[in-house]
Amino acid sequence: RRVTAWARRRQRELAAAAGSLVVVGVWVLIVQAGQLALEALERRGREVVAQTRAEALERALAELEDPAEQDARFAAFAEEPEHAGTRALSQAWLQHAERLGARGAEAEALDALARAYFEADEGPQQALVLAELALRLNELGRWAGAGSALRSLEAIDPSRAAEPDLRPLQLQVALAERDFERASSLAGAARPLIQALWRATPTAHHHPN
Repeated sequence: RRVTAWARRRQRELAAAAGSLVVVGVWVLIVQAGQLALEALERRGREVVAQTRAEALERALAELEDPAEQDARFAAFAEEPEHAGTRALSQAWLQHAERLGARGAEAEALDALARAYFEADEGPQQALVLAELALRLNELGRWAGAGSALRSLEAIDPSRAAEPDLRPLQLQVALAERDFERASSLAGAARPLIQALWRATPTAHHHPN
């Protein structure tokens, strides 16, 4: 009987301890969920503020004719710590790259695209930047870089990489890389010409008869 009483008491103690652990665990989950909600709310607030300021910035830049003044105004926006990591900042860098490209400042435009990618959140914004980067590199004849950007785009958003506006670029890169099999699949009406070129051109995987 003593053993039975002790065993029952021990079971009650273990049950109470287990109940306490469950309560603690639930409170931990509640606190963590609250912290995540607050962080999400803070990010959203920062995004809204940055987006509002970015729109005001673009309106101000449209009224400025001096490129130096435009760059100074943009730099003040881009260097604001509160804007770091927001989609608005990534989009602002993307628009800055367009302005630089229009001036013929191609190296600076590529740097701006790199910053746009760095600031982009995962997903659509990264895909948007990579598509623009690939197109820009292709315009400059830097097909290796354009191909790398396309492959990165395919890895994160295959549907965007396959859209019609990028098809000519896909073909251009495939030809530059002497990937005639892929080029043939992309060539459409020009497929017979690509296939003839493929048969006549030795590559690492194909040798003409």
